[in-house]
Amino acid sequence: MEYQKEKYSNPIEALKTIDKSYNQLQGKFILLGTEYANMITGTLGNEVFYLFRDNILRRLSAALYHYDILAKLNISGVPTLYDPRKSPPDGFHVGLHQSYVFDSIIFHLISGFDYFASFVKYFTYGHKDDRRELWSKLIKRMHTIDKLNQSALALELKAINKEFVQILVDYRAKLIHNESDFPKFLQKTKIFNGETFIYVTAPKSLHKKFKKLLPPIDSCSINEIALWLLDSSLDAFYRLLDATSIFFEENRVTLPGDEIIRFDKS
Repeated sequence: MEYQKEKYSNPIEALKTIDKSYNQLQGKFILLGTEYANMITGTLGNEVFYLFRDNILRRLSAALYHYDILAKLNISGVPTLYDPRKSPPDGFHVGLHQSYVFDSIIFHLISGFDYFASFVKYFTYGHKDDRRELWSKLIKRMHTIDKLNQSALALELKAINKEFVQILVDYRAKLIHNESDFPKFLQKTKIFNGETFIYVTAPKSLHKKFKKLLPPIDSCSINEIALWLLDSSLDAFYRLLDATSIFFEENRVTLPGDEIIRFDKS
């Protein structure tokens, strides 16, 4: 999803929109569970399906929770009040602590996509005791899976991987194995007012990886980029669930009219 600064410059309103999207995604997952029972298994009690659903939502919820922590530490451009008889908060340490939390947001989001890869494996080519899969491995082996290859779901997986997820996976790998990524900060203090403004930019390496989608690094704060990553991830899951719904229809096992869960349209 291309970055639009006006969507994230007001963090409170942006978070309200993202929270609403998350709630809608929960509803979409519930509907998908109904479609799975009606089209694929023909039974209730699809506990493994629900376990994957709950694990994906848990990871996304954890990422949202960590954004709350990030925002409590500082929102760039919003004044932090302090006792003028004491020293103002240290912008370096604020930026450092925000970078710790930002890393956690990345980890939770990628974990959510890995869970989705396991989810796809479960209903396409996995076995009862072999459900684990990584996103990157799924992308590499999709063309070898007859049921999945050339499906609408496979095409969406490839598109989302190229646009967003693989870039994030590569960035996470660099954080874990090669190099930490510390953002720049700028601090201005009004001593007599007891106010300090701490502006923390997006982490440099992340910005470089997404440079085709993002404005210059000094014009997007770490808060705004975190919101953009959350928003983009939810958008990706929306697309994946839509494609999964099509996949269930294309690979239907039960006959139309034999749905086990029906809705009264009266």
